[in-house]
Amino acid sequence: MLKLKNLSSLVLVLVIFLIFSVVSLCLLFAAVHINSDEADSGVILTINNITPFHISYTLENPTSNDYLTSACLSLLYMFKNDSWIRVEEINITVCGLVGVPLSSHSKLDLTSDWQAVYGELPAGDYKIQKEISLSSDYRDKYVLEQEFSLP
Repeated sequence: MLKLKNLSSLVLVLVIFLIFSVVSLCLLFAAVHINSDEADSGVILTINNITPFHISYTLENPTSNDYLTSACLSLLYMFKNDSWIRVEEINITVCGLVGVPLSSHSKLDLTSDWQAVYGELPAGDYKIQKEISLSSDYRDKYVLEQEFSLP
């Protein structure tokens, strides 16, 4: 009888611990707010030039907010079989330019080399995603997207 009580107490402690862990993880993930598009941030992503080897694009910030970004693209997707499939990197590269300021009422021109990360891209429909965050609160993130085609 005594062992059953100890076992019940142990189970109760484990359940309380699991509940506490789940609540803590939820609070941690709630601290980062990811918005879905440029409509939320006001920042405009425009593609200037695309080849199978590189992309050049502009981030335009017509707002009074200051943002931070990196010189690297966040993600690349290819449209296949009626869905967006993430393009896998063939080379893992480290982006050395993080925390690049995108000041209010300014433009930032960037270029990324496809070949270094993905190899030569085949013809198809693609989508890039670029992440920015408020410089006053880096946890408030926005993901900008732009679709394009390679002939």
